[in-house]
Amino acid sequence: DDPSERAGQIRPFASLQEALNYADNDDKIRLYPWTYDPFDIDSGLEGITIETHGPVTIDAKSERDDGNGIRGRDINIEGNFTVVNALHDGIYITGSNVRVERVECFGNGPAGSSGFLVENASDVLIRWCAAYDNAPGAYGFHVTGSSNVTIDRCISYNNDNDGFHIDSSQ
Repeated sequence: DDPSERAGQIRPFASLQEALNYADNDDKIRLYPWTYDPFDIDSGLEGITIETHGPVTIDAKSERDDGNGIRGRDINIEGNFTVVNALHDGIYITGSNVRVERVECFGNGPAGSSGFLVENASDVLIRWCAAYDNAPGAYGFHVTGSSNVTIDRCISYNNDNDGFHIDSSQ
């Protein structure tokens, strides 16, 4: 790879997933107002930050096999994000050192899914987020098998199941 052509330095990418595929550890990806397809950060990269410069929507439709809007580990998501129409969880978080701020998840998943699912994760901060109007039987925030998870200044309403459901976690 020519370092002058690293992610975002020369040209914008056709999709968010393409930018992530070219990213290196500790890179920052900036998103501008638009509706994007779902994305996955589960490639062994660490410290990736995705930030928005205005309202951004992740419309999951039926694009992904796993049905999640955002799937990530070792990631920071900052900004004005909305995640809608995921066939399962709006945001699925695993791994460690994850920070998610100012994200709304609504209209996601079938029964048993969540707006935000934190599973087998550690050192997670979810701040200033909202989970609402998710499918009948869905949770707003669900934390399972995880440790050192902080949910700060978040709201959950009009989810058919628990707003905040924490099990098997420390």
